[in-house]
Amino acid sequence: MTYSPVFIFCAASSGSTLLASILHAHSKIFIGPELYLLNKQEIYNFTCFKANAHIWLKEGLIDNGQIGMPVFYFNRKHYLPDYKFLEIIKRSSSTREFFDCFFHNVISKHNKCIWGEKTGSNSYCTKNILKIYPNATIIHLVRDPRDSCISIKKRSGSFYHAAAHWLYNNAAARACKDLENYHLVRYEDLVSDPKTCITLICKRIGVEFEPAMLNRDSNIQWRIFFDNNTHKSWSLMPDVTISAEAIGKGRSLLTNADKGILYRSKLTNRGMKLLGIDNRISLVELAADFNYNLDYNSQIVDYKAYMDALNQFLTRCKRSAIRKKLYLPLVTIL
Repeated sequence: MTYSPVFIFCAASSGSTLLASILHAHSKIFIGPELYLLNKQEIYNFTCFKANAHIWLKEGLIDNGQIGMPVFYFNRKHYLPDYKFLEIIKRSSSTREFFDCFFHNVISKHNKCIWGEKTGSNSYCTKNILKIYPNATIIHLVRDPRDSCISIKKRSGSFYHAAAHWLYNNAAARACKDLENYHLVRYEDLVSDPKTCITLICKRIGVEFEPAMLNRDSNIQWRIFFDNNTHKSWSLMPDVTISAEAIGKGRSLLTNADKGILYRSKLTNRGMKLLGIDNRISLVELAADFNYNLDYNSQIVDYKAYMDALNQFLTRCKRSAIRKKLYLPLVTIL
């Protein structure tokens, strides 16, 4: 039987490492750490990909979305060395053929037959991914923005970035909600009733649920991926007992300025255009679509929040300019 790949779309601090480690514990599924490769529009033009891969491996390549990771191929030591990467590109004739061969080399070492990828910002390239893998399983993992954004803020120091990241990544993933491939998973359901949640995901993928998936001792293999793929800000590590204790923790830590940013965050025209959507969706509206009720009225955003947003924008512009790209804001709080 031929299986299609599995993609986890999400914002940061939504539980993707936990979900990936659970799925990876299945006897047939391989899901390693983030590649930050399939979220680049340029790789889907194979002529461009083939001609520039050796440059991007050295200099990096920034995505067009909110995350802005200036990395072309992340976690390479857990996948394939650069020389092997380039060898596969050289003998491939399409992006699909490259990834088929790339992941065959990876999963065969683990005796698996299904590969998955957990870079949440792969949602930026949903159409391209589904063009080469039309039967891929899309798992959209979402978490309450209050909890997710507080966690992201601990890592980035910017609540504006956290809110913009949550809104843009989830809006990108939600854009494919009407496809048969799409399966929505709420973090809160995953940790509260993991067996039911994982059983449904397995059914979507086309495999039987295996009880060992929920045995954290079966997660030893994923622990080799932990370097550079876990964060000190996490209150729970994904290799410990699955727990619901992190639900709601972020809400008590929100300041009034944070609430104002959540209330006022919405897509810009540029963000709408890149995602191919017609409505200027706000974070509050999108959260409600996932049954998260952010019952805030028009909270005031103080000048520090605007300065934070401006600094984030200027930093991103500089990062893009170095790589000869123009960056326009995707999320606004004006």
